[in-house]
Amino acid sequence: MFYADAVQLTSKDDSQKAIRLNDLGFAHLVRFEHVGDLGDLDISISALKSAVHETRWIDSTRKPEVMDNLCRTLFSRFNRRGDLTDFDEAISTLQNGGYLTLLSSKEEPSPHDAFKYYVEHFNRFEDAMDFAKLALAVKDTADRLFSDNISQDNVRLHNLGLLLEARLMKMDDLGEITESGLAMLEDAAKRLPDTYPKKPTWLHTVAKLLSKHFDRFKINGDLTRAIVMYEDAVRLTSDGHSPYLDVSTSLGFSLLTRFRWLGNLDDLNRSVNALEDAVQLFPDHGQDPDRYLLLNNLGASLLDRFALLRDIGDFNRSAKMFLDAQRSAPPNHTVDAALNIATLLMNRTELVGSLDDINEAIAIYDKNTPDVGHNISNQASDLSYHAMALLHRFRILGDLEDVEKAIQLLDQALKCFQENDYTKAYILKDYAIAFAQRFVRLRNVDDISKCITSLRQAVELTPDFHPFKVDLLFELGRWLPGRFEILRDTQDLEDACSCLSAAASSRTGSIRWKFRAASFWAHCARYFRHGNPMAAYALSMELLPRLAWLGLSIPLRHQQLFEAGEVVVDAVAAAIEQSQYDIAIEWLEQGRSVIWAQLIELRTPAGDLARAHPKLATNLQRLSERLEATSSPTTNPERYHDVAHERDQLIESIRSLEGFGNFLRPKKLEQLLPSARGGPIVTINVSQYRCDVLVLMPNCDEVVHIPLEQFSAADASGLLESLRDVLRRRGALRGSQRARKSPFSKRPKVNPEIVFENILSKLWLCVAKPVLDGVGIKVPSTENMPRIWWCLTGSLAFLPIHAAGLYAPGISSGSKLSDFVVSSYLPSISSLITTGRPRNISKRQVLTVALPIESELPCVQEEIDAIEIAVSDFPVLRLMESDATVENVIAGMKASNFVHFACHGVQNTSVSTESALLLAENAKLSISDIAKLNLPHAELAFLSACQTATGDELLAEESVHLAAGMLSAGFQGVIGTMWSISDNDAPLVAKAVYSHLFRGKAAPDTTEAAHALHVAVKRLQEESPAKKSFLSWVPFIHIGA
Repeated sequence: MFYADAVQLTSKDDSQKAIRLNDLGFAHLVRFEHVGDLGDLDISISALKSAVHETRWIDSTRKPEVMDNLCRTLFSRFNRRGDLTDFDEAISTLQNGGYLTLLSSKEEPSPHDAFKYYVEHFNRFEDAMDFAKLALAVKDTADRLFSDNISQDNVRLHNLGLLLEARLMKMDDLGEITESGLAMLEDAAKRLPDTYPKKPTWLHTVAKLLSKHFDRFKINGDLTRAIVMYEDAVRLTSDGHSPYLDVSTSLGFSLLTRFRWLGNLDDLNRSVNALEDAVQLFPDHGQDPDRYLLLNNLGASLLDRFALLRDIGDFNRSAKMFLDAQRSAPPNHTVDAALNIATLLMNRTELVGSLDDINEAIAIYDKNTPDVGHNISNQASDLSYHAMALLHRFRILGDLEDVEKAIQLLDQALKCFQENDYTKAYILKDYAIAFAQRFVRLRNVDDISKCITSLRQAVELTPDFHPFKVDLLFELGRWLPGRFEILRDTQDLEDACSCLSAAASSRTGSIRWKFRAASFWAHCARYFRHGNPMAAYALSMELLPRLAWLGLSIPLRHQQLFEAGEVVVDAVAAAIEQSQYDIAIEWLEQGRSVIWAQLIELRTPAGDLARAHPKLATNLQRLSERLEATSSPTTNPERYHDVAHERDQLIESIRSLEGFGNFLRPKKLEQLLPSARGGPIVTINVSQYRCDVLVLMPNCDEVVHIPLEQFSAADASGLLESLRDVLRRRGALRGSQRARKSPFSKRPKVNPEIVFENILSKLWLCVAKPVLDGVGIKVPSTENMPRIWWCLTGSLAFLPIHAAGLYAPGISSGSKLSDFVVSSYLPSISSLITTGRPRNISKRQVLTVALPIESELPCVQEEIDAIEIAVSDFPVLRLMESDATVENVIAGMKASNFVHFACHGVQNTSVSTESALLLAENAKLSISDIAKLNLPHAELAFLSACQTATGDELLAEESVHLAAGMLSAGFQGVIGTMWSISDNDAPLVAKAVYSHLFRGKAAPDTTEAAHALHVAVKRLQEESPAKKSFLSWVPFIHIGA
């Protein structure tokens, strides 16, 4: 009442009039806020409007106060009555009258400054920001946008957008945002015509609101709806403009968030694509918060993909993004940027084990972690990374002080979370790992119990659908047996098997971790004799094809298979123990030469499918051809992933069709049996538990089992080490008669020939002889010798089983494998089905490739001349010296049926698929190059070079060598070498082989190549005036049909 009287008593020309009107209006506003009488708002607005008109009399420092009060009152009445006129007038008050200019002290504030002031202003009036009314206002305005009053509604919609954007800046009041309000905003934004200029902005704004709602409440649908709206906004936004960059950044981060929530690789690939597209369009202007955020998100997406797929290319690209982000980081982000670099260094330590890297990472964490505190979630994450860096260093140096400090940091991190926050599970896992590491050192049962308790809590907090749950269940199953070994409580074993089973069977999560869970489950069952391991092994074998997913490059698939070899042979051994020989040989075949089998699968016509469903067959062929064309993608791997994923989905849909349930599934026994038409196929499984032979016999529907009771995995490893030692001491590259030995090398205490003799004797007595007895071959043969195919595992795959026998003086005939059979090797049983198919060939050509001068192989000329004489009735394409380029050789291979390489071969121990034949000017024809070829008319490849059938011991089951590459390219058979050969011996063997094959006028029979090599090696032994060294003749082998 006193304020009203004061106004009444003040003349209109009094300079205090406006101040008293303002005081009156503010007094009624305060009373409204306490009492809620709308009449007070009406009086307040009337008084404040009058005050605004009188502001010319007010000191400039008081003008913003009057406008603030009017805006606040108008927003309050809009909030109560929903009258958009009040809202429009409030926004107009903010925008007009020089209000922003007064606040900014600039003549014309920038749009960014203006929006900042809007946000600051709106945030003062929490009571005037009712979300439901705001959403309804947006919907009504959007519905009327193209009515008669288009101009007013256009302005109003823009103003509502400002208010909504301001609302988005507040993260602590999302609880009052209703689903109905979100739905109204979403519907309003989507219904705007695509021609409306501000539609992308509205889509972006509402999508951000949905994203933040997801962050708070973890409702899956919110994030999916947001991503759809981001994608629509990207579609409507021109490349290169600021809205496009903002929307692309938001889209990329939301896709990354959904990947982390659901584990779908497609989301991660799309995140990388969206962010990389935006980076290409975003100029580098030095320090820039938007560019920093963009680069940071891209680095995070690439690092996540590296963690999932282990592609070093992703790690390198991630490192580049984080380093670029650090250069773009504004002052308030320098700490975050530095911590990202520390994370990179920690990941690199895992790759290369560098102590310098981990020390540098820890130094960065020591310097910056205490400064992180404005965001509790980030603070917990950074404390955890700091702790894990210390644990990495502990594993290298073994200093317990690092573990103690890590536990302290994780204690601090755990205090940042509310009790039921699921993200706490990540810290709990790290906490558990810290106690586990200390347990391994000190064997204190309290540590392992704390580890298990923390993991149980983490499992409880994590939703079942979340991919992280697989990691947690694996870790829990991994450490429970450790406590069992101390306390002997069988419940721990029960719980371990249950956890590992659940992890391996999960529908989400990393395939690598699921495979490890299944494998460790099987190991526990066998090691502790707790339950039947067959269920666990069956799950491992089911996961194996997905472990070596076609969407990965071949080197990456090999990397994924490193740990699978022992699991496969142990699974086979378990099946044999239970007399399930059909399952045993199916599993053995499934785990053999996985990559070569995939390549053949891509090239195999789907005859039955083409007849029943031609469109599906055509689509499958199209996708398979695209995958084969880029078998080792180095750029844009996400595109390759997409093709593989599409092919996987297509195959699943085909399997749902009647009669196609087993389409492209691993072969069953009945599909493998026809492979043995030409003779016994002998597979030997070398497991840590036992060694066994499984044989497929001609005209036999059952698997023949032969236990190798006098042979073990340790025996195989010992023999291989002895062989390696002999080869290291006596091995020679082609072009030299003897090894180039250091003058400081020690003379062997035992004659290498005697060592070799002992190796072959052991193989004969413990392996080859029991096999011959088991398959009923007991009489030596001189003519029409039967053939036998060897398919070997483990260390045995690198031993010369074909030469097994007793070679001591005075030993009679019938004491060597070669007295009974002609031996060939196979990468897998299925490869004999492919290579044994008859070829319809109208004319033949022989390709010879040699470099006698460049490679310093003087006898090569004699070798090539001898071949041309032996094949005189057939055309020969000769590529010598400089003509032997990679391009010419590949063209020659495509036009020829027989190919002969007389050159050097090299093994790449780092990347097996880059082992190669050396051509003109040291150019390399690598395994990966050969594997890309598809040569349907190819018959025989003779690789008269060093180590062309030498595989990678880390991938014993994969047959990663040049000879297997030739088979995959389409050759029916390959003659290769297990180690370096003498330049003098090669021409003798080649001449004998080709003379045998091309005798007579008839077309040569490629299936005679094994017999031809058998004869040639015998002749090499016999033509020598003295006993021929084992190193000379043993390395020559035949592979294939």
